[in-house]
Amino acid sequence: MSSEGAGTAGARPVWLKVLLGCLGLGLLAGIGGCLLVYAAAESLNSARARAMEAGAAGHLRAYAESQDRHRADREKTGRAAYAEAVARLIVSDGRSYDARASMLEAMSRSGGASGAPYGGYRFREMKTVAGRPVDWSREFALCAWPGEPEEGARARLTLVVGAGGAVWSREFPEDAGPVEDFPADPASAGWKRFPTEKE
Repeated sequence: MSSEGAGTAGARPVWLKVLLGCLGLGLLAGIGGCLLVYAAAESLNSARARAMEAGAAGHLRAYAESQDRHRADREKTGRAAYAEAVARLIVSDGRSYDARASMLEAMSRSGGASGAPYGGYRFREMKTVAGRPVDWSREFALCAWPGEPEEGARARLTLVVGAGGAVWSREFPEDAGPVEDFPADPASAGWKRFPTEKE
């Protein structure tokens, strides 16, 4: 047997080399395509989460404005106080409190164990401010925390608002639930001010 024949006996035919090359390229393209789809899905979920967070911050600002209106109306009767529950902002003295009634109603229902999240969030009145019970005659505090995932996306930030209307955000573990104490100084407690649409 010649040395030329011995070298070609173990060699693969050209068509097999081409086939294996195409399969390898196809596999790489498939993996690359999967990675692109995954990255796009993650980007979409991240954008949805940011939209949920911005929506919840808007709801908290609307709640704060409703609280200010509620207190101003109560001042006229000599009983100045904020509403102790979101539900009390919906109807007051037998009339619809403001155009936000449906939003406030959904926020009110979302805080209970059987309530559905509203815009990806649950809302609940906080129990204390700076470690002492909320004095509803001069302050309020509401927490919004991420609910169950919606369409594969879940918000990451827990948001709080108090008298003055500034919304603060902070990331907690996924199953942390609501925050019950509004800090005396949110910034020094690790909270970041959530920017308004104008900021």
